[in-house]
Amino acid sequence: MKLKHYLLVIAAFMFVMSLGVPLLSLIGAQDRGAVLNEEVELPFKTDENKSLILLYFGYVGCIDVCPPSINEIHMIYGKLDDKYKKKVDVYFVNIIEQGNANRYAKYFDEEFKGITLSPSETLKFMDKLHAYKSDALTNNGEIYHTSYLYLLKRINKNKFILRKLYYTSPYGVDTVINDIKKELK
Repeated sequence: MKLKHYLLVIAAFMFVMSLGVPLLSLIGAQDRGAVLNEEVELPFKTDENKSLILLYFGYVGCIDVCPPSINEIHMIYGKLDDKYKKKVDVYFVNIIEQGNANRYAKYFDEEFKGITLSPSETLKFMDKLHAYKSDALTNNGEIYHTSYLYLLKRINKNKFILRKLYYTSPYGVDTVINDIKKELK
């Protein structure tokens, strides 16, 4: 019985990975990141004084993908000089309705903001940003999801340009910091 469980988990992982590989080839994946320059309207309000947003999709209760990814985002944010921090916001978008997204985000950094949208808004937003999620084949409550980090540059009130997509942690702390500095020049 346990062998069957492990085979299902391996099959689910391979399926999820097979979805990501074609996506990465379509968007021109090189060096763990891609420049997309797509216009994006955010389905939530943001601080209009911030020029850039780092955005991450995950879920409250995730135990294996989100913590290391968000910890790396915390390292990126922590290494920014104050003059850059004043212009950058970090958002964690909860891909499920359960849990307190804001409290979860603030666990990693007090400056991070957590957002929970309706299921339909979440799926539409994820689709726009080339992200996906899938329930686990087993009944263990896990949700497989992309661990992309997005760098968005403000155009106006709630419209942004998706400047860079970094896939799968580690994102490269210095690379992301340099990209932030370039965007803010």
